[in-house]
Amino acid sequence: MSWRPAIALVVGLAAACFERGPREAPAPVGASAAVAPTDRGWRTAEPPGTPAPEATLRVALEAEPASLDPFASLDGASRRVLSLVVEGLVCLEPGGAVTPCVAARWEVGDDGRRLRFTLDPRRRFSDGRPVTPADVVASLEASRGRGHAPGPLAGVLDDATAIAATPDGAVVVEVAAARPERLHDLALVPIVPADALGAPALATAPIGTGPYAVAAWERGTRVELRRVEGAARAGASERLHFVPVADRADALRRLAAGQLEVALQVPIAEAVAATAAHPGLARLRYREPAMLVAVYNCRRPALASPASRRALTATLDRPGLARAVLGGAELVTGPWLPDDPAYDPTVIAPAFAPGGGRGGAPLTVLVPAGSTVSARLADIWAADAAGRFDLTITAVPFAELLARLAAGDFDVAITSLSAGPEVDPASRLSSDAPADAAWPGLRDPALDALFVARRAAADAATREALGRQIHRRVAELAPMAFIAVDTRAAVIAADVGGAVDRGPTPSLWRLWRARR
Repeated sequence: MSWRPAIALVVGLAAACFERGPREAPAPVGASAAVAPTDRGWRTAEPPGTPAPEATLRVALEAEPASLDPFASLDGASRRVLSLVVEGLVCLEPGGAVTPCVAARWEVGDDGRRLRFTLDPRRRFSDGRPVTPADVVASLEASRGRGHAPGPLAGVLDDATAIAATPDGAVVVEVAAARPERLHDLALVPIVPADALGAPALATAPIGTGPYAVAAWERGTRVELRRVEGAARAGASERLHFVPVADRADALRRLAAGQLEVALQVPIAEAVAATAAHPGLARLRYREPAMLVAVYNCRRPALASPASRRALTATLDRPGLARAVLGGAELVTGPWLPDDPAYDPTVIAPAFAPGGGRGGAPLTVLVPAGSTVSARLADIWAADAAGRFDLTITAVPFAELLARLAAGDFDVAITSLSAGPEVDPASRLSSDAPADAAWPGLRDPALDALFVARRAAADAATREALGRQIHRRVAELAPMAFIAVDTRAAVIAADVGGAVDRGPTPSLWRLWRARR
């Protein structure tokens, strides 16, 4: 079975709010009190004044991008920038609907095995060149490792039998089998100029058809984007500056001091506290939930058996942690969110069974440096597990945590995975997932067969039933401890508009500042 990329999963890894947080506590809001997203004080109307098209918005970026190569970048910081620079043949609306993008329209034939894309003649790259069928063919081929090193998009067209331009200027893609998610996945594949694929600038200043272009990248300081005049998605602000700020408390301080205008991925409680303390700030809630998980390295002898992994999960007081650390977050027991039709509500997590005494299997739990939530959770877990497992907590920079997950150099790691209908757990849990993506190192033929069957299912009812079977099998195997879900918030300067009633996630290209 070939793995599939996961749209929301990729973005959430480096950006998820569970992984951003200072060891210094934010303004107090009641450590164990749940702060509901429906509390008063959320932005419901645009600020007064008219947009200033010449404005610059400074946006806190949770980490320095690893690269801006759109065919190679998996980290969330890179994807946040690239989403404004490059586009695919199709785009996805916040609710998941497929809409035209570089392609003005498409036709699906031969029972889903032939896709014909008619390009939008108005689409141009940020340097002014028109998009040609040759650019599209080269980009699609690059996604599967032809003309570019193999990368995380390899599974989108891994079964392509032909990709070619037609005499009338369209592009035809022929594949071995129909996949219900094919168009969704094609939204991930960026269209860039064919002659840019071998250029070093692809990793630092890629050229795309998005509303913004990379103007400069000063490592450690900022990534500067400039608006592309005439782009199909018109940027509301002239410039966007992405400023790496790994510490969320520092980002909120900079917002209060007028040094930033936007911070995303802020937990609800911290957003409420920040805006209560600083009247010049506003907060937005948006539904882009993430799962907080503890990833187990199934290659380690102490974690090689499902029974051992379930026993470790049993020492994790999920309900207690949700109340005391996670602000009353909703619990989750598997790879789907509770409102997903594939979620099986009959799956019960192992009952809390704390250890006692001393001793136990020694394991190191990695947490992101600067994440108060993860550190507190891990400390409580270590105390509860004592006697059955000897857990040592080690804080590492988030980039190092991701690198060690990719290399299999860990015992247990607490991280956050974005979730949603586009997320395919096969990208982490199937036996043939790429080595740097298959963090748990799980190999289970029965689970693989379920993934294959679900991908092949044509009707929604069958896919949902297979999804519930996957949920149950994953719970048996316990490659991760699924802990809780979260709803996120953005904190913005009070004069920033363009984010009300815009869908689950604020679209940065729509944001503007009021003219002064």
